[in-house]
Amino acid sequence: MRIVLIDKEEKQKMGGVGVYTTRFYKYLKDLGHTVFIFRYTKKKQHGKDVIGIPLFFAEERGFLVIPTEKTLQTIKENLIKIKPDIVYLAIGMIPLFDFSIPALCHNNKIPIAGAWHADFNNTASSYRLLVKTIFIAYLPLVKQLDLVHVFSDKLANFYTEKGILRKRILVLPNGVDETFYTPGKSDFAKHHNIKRGVLFLGRLTLQKNPEILIRS
Repeated sequence: MRIVLIDKEEKQKMGGVGVYTTRFYKYLKDLGHTVFIFRYTKKKQHGKDVIGIPLFFAEERGFLVIPTEKTLQTIKENLIKIKPDIVYLAIGMIPLFDFSIPALCHNNKIPIAGAWHADFNNTASSYRLLVKTIFIAYLPLVKQLDLVHVFSDKLANFYTEKGILRKRILVLPNGVDETFYTPGKSDFAKHHNIKRGVLFLGRLTLQKNPEILIRS
């Protein structure tokens, strides 16, 4: 198959999505597929498989991104040139502009799948209200996708309640490749006489669930 993955430049503080795309790209290539990456960036990209999609502005934290008048046209031209069998979109890369991608794919008879790199939160908090509002705001986009990839049954149930057919939802947890993320020897632990240490890597926010680690 010819597959297009859409992500954003690593430097824009979206490291998790960048690593996910890189690992997914390698996995698909190892299976024998032809894979291209459409990357929102302001820099020239190297490599025939990585195509830079122009941006006007990208805020440092990576949440505010403004496309140029050439952004959509660049995506369209490359889709026509590559003729992929499917497009895989990381939802939320560019708020509002994302809504144009499914129609662009369907107009060129290309199916599109999308994945949320965020999960539904059931805790009684302002964070839950914010996340739920975002998921509801993106419903019109999700309803246009041929397949929605979510990481939990909670989010799948939320979407089925909103009218999306269950057969169009794929629940596939975001797992860990133990052959890649293999612990090695730690000079830090030896120097500080740490017999069992736990490293938490991520933002100290509810989204990253640090309280679960603390309770454990």
